[in-house]
Amino acid sequence: MSEIAKLTDRFLNQLKTNSSVNTLKAYKADLKFLENSFTSLHELNENNLKELRLILLENYSTKTIARRWSVLREFFRFCQLNNYLKHNPIADLEVDSANNIRTIKSKVKSEFIELICNHPPKGRDKALLWFLYSTGVRPSELFKYGFLKNLNLAEREFYLPNRTTFLCSAAFEHLSDYLKNRHNLTLNEPIFINDQTGQPLKEIFVYTLFTQIAESLGIQATLLDLRDSLMLRLLQSGASPDQLKYLLGFKSIKSIEPVLLLNSPNPQNHI
Repeated sequence: MSEIAKLTDRFLNQLKTNSSVNTLKAYKADLKFLENSFTSLHELNENNLKELRLILLENYSTKTIARRWSVLREFFRFCQLNNYLKHNPIADLEVDSANNIRTIKSKVKSEFIELICNHPPKGRDKALLWFLYSTGVRPSELFKYGFLKNLNLAEREFYLPNRTTFLCSAAFEHLSDYLKNRHNLTLNEPIFINDQTGQPLKEIFVYTLFTQIAESLGIQATLLDLRDSLMLRLLQSGASPDQLKYLLGFKSIKSIEPVLLLNSPNPQNHI
């Protein structure tokens, strides 16, 4: 059991005397994503917490984000009061208010996104970024369903329970090269693995990788911009809103309204 998992157990045990069973279950679920992203407290610095917030922003509603962020605050306060942490890393974290609600304020130029995807040398990282950019798969979906049994390289398809996504030429090329260098592959094996341990990559790795490359190139972008850029590119190539909703795995057309407005003739009137 990791250090984070042990501490969350202690935190939950402390709550037992004053909390209902349902509340404890909710807290446990809210902290599970923290356990899945980190193993020790020393990893919980400002940059990683910002990346963690991006993960929440990508995958959950505003209400869920607010609740989970509140639980995180309580957990860190517990760690500080019990001397597991000298300083509460979330207390002074500056969170951009614009990120509290999903908005798209300007077009993400595809050439900048492609520059980021092409930055790593040939190998896993380049294949990973191109895979995400081409398919529009959320990192959470990749690490839940990203096994070789769901990948059909011959047809350039990746299968999820609710949709089929597709690999562009660059994604196909880099992914094929990456998989060629791995041996004794089985269908139940993750598509992308930690080179040292052979285990699936942690979701936080993808966010950190993208952010570090963008910063090194002087580009203001986050991993969320991959899907935004793909949506705009699909719209401009003639995809309908319904097709976009299906390919990106949205439940409602309302989820892509910011992109639809951005692609309208006078987007400044709406944003």
